[in-house]
Formats: sequence, structure tokens, C-alpha cells
Amino acid sequence: MNSWPAPVRPIVRVGDIGGLLVPVAAHLARNQSDDQRGAESAVSTGRTSHPLEATMRAARMMVAALVTAGSWGCASGGGSTNVGAGIGAGSGASRTARRNPEIIDESEIASRASDAANALQIIQKLRPQMLTGRGLGSPTDVTGETARPKVYVDNISYGDLSTLSNLNATQIREIRFLNSRDATTQWGTGHMGGVILVTTKR
Repeated sequence: MNSWPAPVRPIVRVGDIGGLLVPVAAHLARNQSDDQRGAESAVSTGRTSHPLEATMRAARMMVAALVTAGSWGCASGGGSTNVGAGIGAGSGASRTARRNPEIIDESEIASRASDAANALQIIQKLRPQMLTGRGLGSPTDVTGETARPKVYVDNISYGDLSTLSNLNATQIREIRFLNSRDATTQWGTGHMGGVILVTTKR
């Protein structure tokens, strides 16, 4: 009595099916060719095959095809990589935090503690554009002072830009620039150059 091999469950992905069919089709074609030659030989010699023999031969062909598909599927599955995960990881690693041009937070201030002792130096090194004049000043202002930002500390008017040098960097939590529109909404007219708002660690 013949001992049949246990059925093989191939590990096949949808993308691998086309590749797996090639060796299976070749194997079946070879066996079919052998069968045809055998049949022709049998006819020429007057011998015919028993139906049971043909059935057994077809069964062996099916088992061989399944074994071939299983081996190719395992080889393909073992060498595969998770491409989606690789792309996600690469995209995440390539992302970098973008600094807000209108805000200097506490972590940035601390990072420049060695070379920036006051608020003015911090702004000069990290956001120098905050110190430039914005918009149009008063027609009677020959110095252009009205077009420069005003300084507020904890929401209280503090003075012009030069007063920033009086604010110790270690006592500052945040430095924020507000444009003319936002400053006017919060403190009224007279802020054509905007406001530099310093929040301390009170």
C-alpha cells in the first residue's frame, strides 16, 4: 500500500502567485509530455494502460506540484521584508521639529545660556528679525522709532528695544512677537511696529 505524503500548506502571498505558477506549469508540462510519449508507445506495441495506473500517475503529479509550490512559497516568504514599516520608520526619522519664527521658548533660551545673558542677546542670536521695524511709522517720526516693536513684560508696557538688555535670561520663560494687528487688539493703538512680549518665570 502506498504511503502518501502529508498535504503541504504553502505560504504564498498574493504578489508571489505569478512567480510560483511558472515552475508548477513547467513541471506539469513535462509530466504531460511523458504521458503522451508513453501512450504513443503503448499504442505502437499494442499495450494499453490500466485506468488505475493513470489515476495514480495524476495523483503523483498533483502532489509534486503542491510540494514545488510550497517550497517556492517558503523561500519567497522567508526573504521578504516589511517595506511599509521601513518607509514609515524612514519618514519618521527624517522629520525635524520646525521652530516658530515668532516664539522663543524656554528650551531654546536654556540652550543659549552660555552665550546669551539677557533677552536682547537671546533675540539677536535666535530671532534677529524680531528686532526689525515693521510697517509705516508716524510721518513726524524722523528716527523711525514708532515703526519698531515695543517691549512688554508679563503684559505690562516695559519700554523700547534697549530695555530688553535689562531682562536676565535665566528668569525668562518665553519671548513672543505679536504683529501690529494683534498688539493693537490687546493693548490699543500706538503699536505699529508690533510688540515683543516677554513672559517671566514669576
